[in-house]
Amino acid sequence: MLLKRILPGIVIDDHICTDILLPDRNRATAHIEKAVYLGSSEAQFTMGDIYTGTGPDGVYDPALSMHYWRLAATRGECMAALRLSEFFLIRPSVVDGNDQVALSYTLLAAREGDGHAKLLVEYSFETRADVSRDLRKARRWYELATRHGFSLAADRLEALSSSYSQN
Repeated sequence: MLLKRILPGIVIDDHICTDILLPDRNRATAHIEKAVYLGSSEAQFTMGDIYTGTGPDGVYDPALSMHYWRLAATRGECMAALRLSEFFLIRPSVVDGNDQVALSYTLLAAREGDGHAKLLVEYSFETRADVSRDLRKARRWYELATRHGFSLAADRLEALSSSYSQN
């Protein structure tokens, strides 16, 4: 990932890349693939991103993206679980939209502690038609998301409380 200059938290000077590392995208991808097979969730997530077609390589293969993100998600990579959820919710041209599968990946990320995922889960339990409406669960996830500093969750929790007291 260092060769591709996509290692999180590390900024590499241009002269180091050109003079010392001599970035070779194919070699870099081969090293990331090795890390994938050695079980690195970060490498698995990165390979998923590589196949989205948005990076410098421009390779688009949604099936491979989903494959690598699934591997990363099962190893606790929250962002990979959220990316999978996104595929099932808003990319019907790529996969058949399946809200229950999307919710399961969002729950996985939420259980790993991702605040954004907690916000999405509670919103699902409160409003989505494809999920059994459960205000008790929604309230619980709102409280968890609020603890992560999501002001929207605090607002929704307040709105839910006021509408509940009016009924």
